[in-house]
Amino acid sequence: MVVNISPAAFLAMGQEVLASKPFSVLIGAELHALARGQCELHVPVSNQIRQQHALSTAVW
Repeated sequence: MVVNISPAAFLAMGQEVLASKPFSVLIGAELHALARGQCELHVPVSNQIRQQHALSTAVW
């Protein structure tokens, strides 16, 4: 079943889901874009999520 939903409503729904997840809130994750096959998530690099020697890693 395919449901038609506006891009803005789809993004808002994704943002609500992300905001309801404690880990996402803890690290300050923000959903900036959401579309079929695409998701843009921003996570600030803060001391809270840095690893050894004040470095951070990312998975592409």
